Amino acid sequence: MLLLLLLLLLLLLLLLLLLLLLLLLLLLLLLLQLLLLLLLLLLPLLLLLLLLLLLLLLLLLLLLYYYYFYFFYYYYFYYYYYCYYCYYYYYYYYYFYFYNYYYYYYYYYYYNYYYYYYNYYYYYYYYYYYYYYYYYYYYYYYYYYYYYYFNFYYNLYYHTT
Repeated sequence: MLLLLLLLLLLLLLLLLLLLLLLLLLLLLLLLQLLLLLLLLLLPLLLLLLLLLLLLLLLLLLLLYYYYFYFFYYYYFYYYYYCYYCYYYYYYYYYFYFYNYYYYYYYYYYYNYYYYYYNYYYYYYYYYYYYYYYYYYYYYYYYYYYYYYFNFYYNLYYHTT
């Protein structure tokens, strides 16, 4: 009898354990259901969040695309403008360079022209200076020559008479 009672008690314990396991299983199923329900409720929100992330990524790509081409558009615009200004500057730089070069040689040429004419008049002046100098000594020489000649003959004539 005791054995039977023990057996019964053991059986009861097993039943309780089984019941507990069943309850645990039911609880687990309930949790799983709640999780699925929560997932079903949150799925549109997750999809919406994913869609928003995709839209944000697309917007970022569009902004990058826009700023990339915007940057290159302004880069080429400023490059073109800079080169235009650069060519404009170099055109006028070379224009004034050759202009100054031309006038430098123009003034150089006229400076030499006046220089040669100055030298021409200078030599002309000295030519006439030496010419008059030469004739001055020539006349001086002949004057004294005639003077001595005249004096000599005069003295000769005077002393002989």
